[in-house]
Amino acid sequence: MMARFQLLLAVCCLSLSRANLAYADQLPKGPVTPADKCSAADPLVVLSGNDLIPVLGAPVRQLSLLRASSTGLMPILFQVDRRDAQGRYIVEEADATASRGPLLGFHDELVFLASDAGARLGDVARRGEAAQLAEIRLDDTPGAPTKWVYVSSSSDSRAVHGNRHIQYDADGDLVISAAYQLGFDTQLPFLVDNFRWNTDDSDGWSPNLVDTMKIRHRGRFLGFIPFTRTQRDYRSKLTAVKAGPVRIIRRTENRIRLLWHLNTPAVYIDYVIMPGGFVMDTVIDIPFNVGLFFNGIETLTTVDWNADAALPRLTVKAPGHHNAATIDGHMSSDKQAFNVLQAHQFTVTSALGEMHVSLEIPPGGLITPWLYLRDALSEPDPPENSAGQFGNVGFRTTGWEQINAEVQHVKFTVCLEAKR
Repeated sequence: MMARFQLLLAVCCLSLSRANLAYADQLPKGPVTPADKCSAADPLVVLSGNDLIPVLGAPVRQLSLLRASSTGLMPILFQVDRRDAQGRYIVEEADATASRGPLLGFHDELVFLASDAGARLGDVARRGEAAQLAEIRLDDTPGAPTKWVYVSSSSDSRAVHGNRHIQYDADGDLVISAAYQLGFDTQLPFLVDNFRWNTDDSDGWSPNLVDTMKIRHRGRFLGFIPFTRTQRDYRSKLTAVKAGPVRIIRRTENRIRLLWHLNTPAVYIDYVIMPGGFVMDTVIDIPFNVGLFFNGIETLTTVDWNADAALPRLTVKAPGHHNAATIDGHMSSDKQAFNVLQAHQFTVTSALGEMHVSLEIPPGGLITPWLYLRDALSEPDPPENSAGQFGNVGFRTTGWEQINAEVQHVKFTVCLEAKR
């Protein structure tokens, strides 16, 4: 029941991009734009299976992604992430008994780094050895030559080993990229509890910036019974991880306690983690009209930062708010003004890097996003009930009682820009 609309979290920059395919003597219809808006310098390109019609239905394990070089076509690093018709990732391992393995479907995604693309094959080569390849042109970058990649399906596929751009440490449930580390709570693995920037220090990493991630749900049941739920009312377990070479997909199964021993059905939350940031995608399946049972519903999804003096000063900046707020553990009228802003994004900045946080809510204008900021080290905050809110920042959302029975996606995106 309640957790179908309650699991909202922070946490790139991922959307499908239309590919343009050419074969042999056909010219491309147009360029493919990299879909990863987080990494301007070296973005990911994400193609849907619907963009790869010539290899649609081919065994995924037989696909190769190639670039042209002076010595011919060379394989480059990529991964295929499968999705179902509802847009949910298929993270579990494929059936080992299937001789051909999974087949590329319309909703699946082929992912690679734009920097791995190469030059275009010459006319003779495209009419010869590359006649059966899908040719993909990347969007032009000003001042840089146009780049191309080629997709083939063959029982003699050309695999690429090593050179992973992102790593997953299963023992520590930790993701490591060249710019940052991201770790999760051992008891409630849908919560981030560890973020470190890569630095030039002796151990190579900053102290942990995160104190805790917080979830709050407030409202009234049957119009007059107030309720409050926090992360302590959740049960969560890590159910699957796909550790690909360019991005990692990590799934948790979550339930919330309603009354006594009554818990909600499972809600699955996917973290899609990339070299330049991460997305937290929650599929919310609401089986009833929320307003029939609940009203005044408000959700809070925030991160409380670490007040360690060894960390550099943090500031928070929001669109429509001219002054950046310095996080120092003391509220002010300027900081309080953040709480009346209707906005989908904010930025947290320090000398180590910038975090650009955005919220994508279901279309239709029923859910209203508000910024939330409490910076008060002496102020207690449940469920810990101990003093200490240090730049507790995130989003408050209202209007959930207007949602009818339907499947919704709620996404938090964090784009990361290191300052090294």
